[in-house]
Amino acid sequence: MAALLFSSRLTILWTALLFTLLGLLQADRPCARKIYGSNPKNIVCVCNATYCDEIQGITYIPSGGAVVYVSSESGKRFQKSVVSFRETAAISTVRIEVDARRKHQSIIGFGGSFTDAAGINMAALRPETRQTLLESYFSKNGIEYNLARVPIASTDFSTREYSYSEVPGDMKMSQFSLAPEDFKYKIPYILSAMDLTGGNLRLYASPWSAPGWMKTNGRMKGGGPLKGDVNGEYYQAYAKYFIRFFEEYARYGIRFWGMTLQNEPIVGGIPYFPWQSMHYTAEMQRDFMKGTLGPMLKRNRLTKDLKVMVYDESRTLLLSWADTVYNDPEATKYIDGIGVHWYLDTAIPATVLTSVHERHPEKFILATEACTGAFVQRGPLMGDWGRAQEYAVDIIEDLNHFVAGWTDWNLCLDERGGPNWVDNFVDSPIIVNAKRDEFYKQPMFYAMGHFSKFIKKDAVRVETRVIGTADIIATSVNYQGILVYNDPEATKYIDGIGVHWYLDTAIPATVLTNVHEKHPEKFILATEACTGAFVQRGPLMGDWGRAQEYAVDIIEDLNHFVAGWTDWNLCLDERGGPNWVNNFVDSPIIVNAKRDEFYKQPMFYAMGHFSKFIKKDAIRVETRVIGTADIITTSVTYQGRRTMVLVNKYNTPHFVTVDDLETGRHLRLTVDPRSIATVLWDRQ
Repeated sequence: MAALLFSSRLTILWTALLFTLLGLLQADRPCARKIYGSNPKNIVCVCNATYCDEIQGITYIPSGGAVVYVSSESGKRFQKSVVSFRETAAISTVRIEVDARRKHQSIIGFGGSFTDAAGINMAALRPETRQTLLESYFSKNGIEYNLARVPIASTDFSTREYSYSEVPGDMKMSQFSLAPEDFKYKIPYILSAMDLTGGNLRLYASPWSAPGWMKTNGRMKGGGPLKGDVNGEYYQAYAKYFIRFFEEYARYGIRFWGMTLQNEPIVGGIPYFPWQSMHYTAEMQRDFMKGTLGPMLKRNRLTKDLKVMVYDESRTLLLSWADTVYNDPEATKYIDGIGVHWYLDTAIPATVLTSVHERHPEKFILATEACTGAFVQRGPLMGDWGRAQEYAVDIIEDLNHFVAGWTDWNLCLDERGGPNWVDNFVDSPIIVNAKRDEFYKQPMFYAMGHFSKFIKKDAVRVETRVIGTADIIATSVNYQGILVYNDPEATKYIDGIGVHWYLDTAIPATVLTNVHEKHPEKFILATEACTGAFVQRGPLMGDWGRAQEYAVDIIEDLNHFVAGWTDWNLCLDERGGPNWVNNFVDSPIIVNAKRDEFYKQPMFYAMGHFSKFIKKDAIRVETRVIGTADIITTSVTYQGRRTMVLVNKYNTPHFVTVDDLETGRHLRLTVDPRSIATVLWDRQ
């Protein structure tokens, strides 16, 4: 759930996407603009029972021309224009080559999630207004979502914890029953969306937790795995739980295209996690799929064709997880793809997606969750263009690295960013004001639409190359320090940048070298580290593994221009505290006050191997390892029609030439400041 960071060197981020579409717009209904606050660029589009902006279906594209749709910070929302092809290329600051002969992944779709919170907000509107909201997403006059995620039972975006099996010990699921929330807030609106899409809505389901009585911690809230051994009685019962869910929804005319095995299974290992979660390792998912769930799904007529996805978390362990489950010849028979969340995309390069695809090209990658406002400036930011840009850039980056579709989180939320039973408020493309019986389309709504409206299911991404001053977002990750250092006034007062270790296993240390090379006059200091914060929380007395973690991290940091390394607490008690919110961790020294003694952990000695012998103002010299050690170091075509999506992040327009290498034709475009543009043309 991280906010995207942008490099000052990046000017335009885009991908070319080529698809068959349905033709040119008819008469569109414009945005009913509302400005929030003092910034005239904070624009939302207001919808109610009697009026809402629309973008009609496409009928044709003029011969020898292309249609351009632009949404921008200045207030344009799918503004349409027509440009003509030329026989010779014009001089431009940016040139884009589109080669439809080089094809990549097929597209699954784009959409959002039918959470309880979304349903509660829709239910608060008058029927006419609610229907308008659903049409905005799913109809031909809307942005034509064709993909949707459905939580299995409750999430944090519910008003309570609930499961579908509330009778402890009901291993046969004889007492299984859907909850009132399914009938009030999910099923009716899913059926409406299915009707609006003509039945062309791909639904996939995701669980946040098994019933509490099945888990080791006894509750849906908080981390912990299922009780017992993998494929034991609790795993058998949980597999039946899934089957019963799909059977019950089918009774109401809802069939699912796919499922993910578990939402955020790594987070599910945090014991005190504040809402519903459950833990798996990659090995546990692998063994559960091949030993119990996979065969059970295949034996049932309703679930035998489900597309099953593993992982369903941020990029952190994506590659190793994929290798673990896919490299098992039995497990891989039951697994179709892997789900990935966006929340650490600014920290973990998108190249990991390409690595997964290259190792396992027969399996798809699907982006299964994203939202803004989860960490920085929590909750909705009304009319904020920056968040729309974050969406567009991330979608482009994902598509350019073999992701086959992209799923937003809540379809709509209230003005606080909820409801959410643990007050984990976030933003959404549509914000509902129930008191006024109206809803507001945020800029994120239009960012999503530039993809979902024009990129059709089963379209194929083709090769695109950008030439000029623009960089593709693909592997360009910015660092917080760079934004500060590039300001000539601010940098006079800043000497260095601090970095914590908590994602060091996920984010390559080369990021440190990049910072140093761009700003060699500034130092980098490691300012906090501790073990026991996530896995096996609190002290592990005498554990050598944690000492090794310290030593390896310090060596890695020093080899990448870090000038020093700071541990967290000098000492803690035997619980790993005190800590007023019970956030217990480990420490190099553990105090036993009752015995008036303290214990030097192996971490103490790991630290000493550096602090004792490496003196202040010492200088690192070059070291090279030789041997077996490894350094842990968008266009689509569809029946002859092309679509290209462009994002200009800067405050100045850009003149762009698009080269269609297959036909030898060229387009000259002017891309508005801080805008998203979609360009469509036929092969001819």
